[in-house]
Amino acid sequence: MLWRFKAALEETFPGSIVEIDCKKINGKMHFSRMFVCIKACVDGFLSGCRPYLGIDSTHLTGKYNGQLVAYAVNKVFKGEVEHRECFRHLMANFRKKV
Repeated sequence: MLWRFKAALEETFPGSIVEIDCKKINGKMHFSRMFVCIKACVDGFLSGCRPYLGIDSTHLTGKYNGQLVAYAVNKVFKGEVEHRECFRHLMANFRKKV
């Protein structure tokens, strides 16, 4: 039935991506996972949403403590980006110091 569902989606929504992943276990095929990306959703996202770049940091241990984060964002994006901090992480760091 999954293969018919895939065919129906691709026929109804041309340009959509539907991938079905199956694995062979003991000589039999078993469903593993499925990815569906409807073309209209992609088009809407690309036309209505701003680009987003998430940057995370990593904790340094050993001789140098602290965090290593990305830098030079303004140089790369020529000052046309907003900077925001993750509130959950800010609060967690605040609680550690209080």
